Amino acid sequence: MAFVTFSGENKSMNITAGGAEINVEKDLYSGWKHWLSESDNAKFLQAFRTFGGDPTSAGQFAPKYFFLLNGWQVYVDGDITPNVDVALNLYVDGGGNPFVLSNEAVVSNLRSDVAVVESELQDTLDYAGQIVYDAIDGQSGSTHPTGTLAYPVNSSADLQSLMDLYDINRVLLQSNMVVTQDFNNVYFETNTAAEFLNPSGNKMDDCFFYRMSVVGDFDSGGTGSQVVIQDCNIGDVQGVYGAANTCHFGGTIVIQADQQFVFSDCASSVPGTGSPVLDMNPGEATGLSMRRYSGGLRVINCDNSGDTATIEYVAGKCHIGNSATDVGGCTDGYISVRGIALVNDWTNGTGTTVDTSALFETSNAYNGEVVYDTNDGVSGATYPVGTSFKPVNNVVDLRTIMTKYNIHVIKLESDIQLTQQFSATTFLPSGGIRYVDVNGQNVDQSSFTQLGIYGDFANSQTINIDCYAIALYRWHGIMNNCHLGGITQFSSVSSSTLSHCSVAIANSGPGNDHHTFDFSLGSQANIRAGSGEFYIVNMTQASDYCELDMVAGKVEPQASCTAGQVSIRGNSHVEDHSLGTTINDSNNWDAQVESAKLSETLGLGQSNFAMKDQTYTVSGSLETAIIKTYPTATDVTNDTNPLATYDVDATYDGNGLLTNYTVKKQ
Repeated sequence: MAFVTFSGENKSMNITAGGAEINVEKDLYSGWKHWLSESDNAKFLQAFRTFGGDPTSAGQFAPKYFFLLNGWQVYVDGDITPNVDVALNLYVDGGGNPFVLSNEAVVSNLRSDVAVVESELQDTLDYAGQIVYDAIDGQSGSTHPTGTLAYPVNSSADLQSLMDLYDINRVLLQSNMVVTQDFNNVYFETNTAAEFLNPSGNKMDDCFFYRMSVVGDFDSGGTGSQVVIQDCNIGDVQGVYGAANTCHFGGTIVIQADQQFVFSDCASSVPGTGSPVLDMNPGEATGLSMRRYSGGLRVINCDNSGDTATIEYVAGKCHIGNSATDVGGCTDGYISVRGIALVNDWTNGTGTTVDTSALFETSNAYNGEVVYDTNDGVSGATYPVGTSFKPVNNVVDLRTIMTKYNIHVIKLESDIQLTQQFSATTFLPSGGIRYVDVNGQNVDQSSFTQLGIYGDFANSQTINIDCYAIALYRWHGIMNNCHLGGITQFSSVSSSTLSHCSVAIANSGPGNDHHTFDFSLGSQANIRAGSGEFYIVNMTQASDYCELDMVAGKVEPQASCTAGQVSIRGNSHVEDHSLGTTINDSNNWDAQVESAKLSETLGLGQSNFAMKDQTYTVSGSLETAIIKTYPTATDVTNDTNPLATYDVDATYDGNGLLTNYTVKKQ
């Protein structure tokens, strides 16, 4: 029976009624260690440090010393226990009185200052602080050398006798162990992690299990067993409570009635879609605290108003109940699921409160984007498929993931051909040039950035930024800073605007030396700060309209243009092959035409003058030059006998349009 209670908040160890004789090691130190394993008491400051107990010579040991730390003290109330004998060797770290006395309490603090203490038995050192158990290769007996590493013991009864005789509470298992009697405050471990221990209905209170498989009944018919399980595989167990740390679960754990179990850094060992089961004990009030759990877990029999469970996930699935049609006895109590997990709540409103308010939505792990890679991705539509470390490899699953987690951004690690609709979606590249074949799908209100794009846009309106637009059909929208490499067929839905776009000269394929604007669907387009050679085709309706503000280049309306209007401004050469389309280029500066006009103005044949010392703007437009006139063509070639010299000066507005042009004689 315990005669000491502990308070972490007050840093107090309180002697209770009946505690007239207190053993420092057993009642205070071991009692504190036991209290530490309960609930979340490990959060409080450490109460003890200890040293000593080491062998000094055959059969002799140095005494043990116990020091109180961090302000912890022992409280004795004379009204409860007037006289207390405390043994042995209790001190305060750094000096001071370990006791706080009230109501005339009297304490005798016994200490041993001798260098060594005579051992009870000369044989103790052979055990090295542990009894070795081996049911297969061990032997019976309850005296030395049975139970040593050389002569393991083979029965539970003899094991207990040896532990009592030599005051040893540590057991090394070298085989499986089926327990046949109760054990208390024993440390069981293996050195292979292959053995299992089965209490088979016996009580194992205050026992510690390390690196083994644990299965069986821990006195479920009685008061159960409080245990600590560390680095173990846990199978089907019942009648148990306490703590489990860094363990794997593979069966059903039934928590002892009116008790709680704390799990830390544990995981499921069940492969595939199966899950271990946490049974909260039908009709009983139990508590469950799981911290940093990974894998599947099924919770059943949460059916008491006193049932409380907190399950904190690193990643995994939490099933509350057995299935969508079987609540698994979950009809009352409270369950909180936190972290990153998929929760299947099958309680169907039957009474258990399932709180997912602290659940970290799986969608957050995607960081707002789904990653696609047809080469190195995988199929599937559940987390983590579609994340940066496990991209999705097909369009169907891509669409499913985006819908499931309400994500509207696709990060492409490979080319993609769309086979699903992706409206209001942002397409982005990842690590190199990626191409998107829209393939007749609805991508309305979507945007493409730094991608190669082509295909039938199905009258979708998009924004294309820094893209290579190869061959776009039934498209309308906005393009900024794009390279054009083939054809753009404008949709009739609304007008389109291209700003700072230029022709990309390819080695093969469409658009070797020009880009085509196709108005066959009846449309309007504005080309701002364009450069390169543009063909305009299939203007056949009076409402067709194209306005081009050119930085430099060439505009060629083709013979298929029979109606509508083309307005050309800026700096470009115009070759009009149209048959009925109105061409307005009055605000266009054509270098070839202006050169001819200059010759005419000067009254010269084109072979009798030369332009020299030209300077140009950054966009390639003529800015200044000198023109010399000569009497003969030979003089032009040899730059001899100039007749006159003229200064040429041209200025442009912010859009690159010519605003002033002068020729003055020097």
